[in-house]
Amino acid sequence: HDFGGLLAWAKRLQASAGEKDRVHFRVKQADQPWFIALTRAQVSRGDGMLGRNNTLLTLCLAGYSSGWTEKDAYDYADQWNSGQREPLSDREVQRIVHSAFSGKYQGANAHYIAELTAAYAPDAAKPIGNQVWRKHAKVREDRQYSHLREWAEDLVKYVNTKTGREADYLQITTRE
Repeated sequence: HDFGGLLAWAKRLQASAGEKDRVHFRVKQADQPWFIALTRAQVSRGDGMLGRNNTLLTLCLAGYSSGWTEKDAYDYADQWNSGQREPLSDREVQRIVHSAFSGKYQGANAHYIAELTAAYAPDAAKPIGNQVWRKHAKVREDRQYSHLREWAEDLVKYVNTKTGREADYLQITTRE
């Protein structure tokens, strides 16, 4: 085998592994009521954050997280754009779809969903399912490992209990 062939094989292998590792939401965002409500909504040009571009990007990200292909998302986006009073250019639609499928995002952001539905579909239901992952720290007794600063605090506490504040030195074994 030559190096170029092995390099091409490794790139193909890495690209196929990336597709399997893509994070999917348990509840498909494209099936939720807010998605359907925003699909039917007439979205204005938008002065600032909320407008056609953000709405279309949010809808395409919902499609991405629901397992759509980029072609399906473009077909959907083109149809949605055609139904708007002031449609975006086809080039802009392609750019938005490509951005949604770039791999930088995992799905539609709950913050944008809330703002867009409040602005353009106030009767829509709130999103279902986990939108944000949070890690909650365990209390120290439940953890297997402790932090270095906690070790330092423990050592200071130990020395203070063994000697008292007035002692100049402490003689102990390493095990103690």
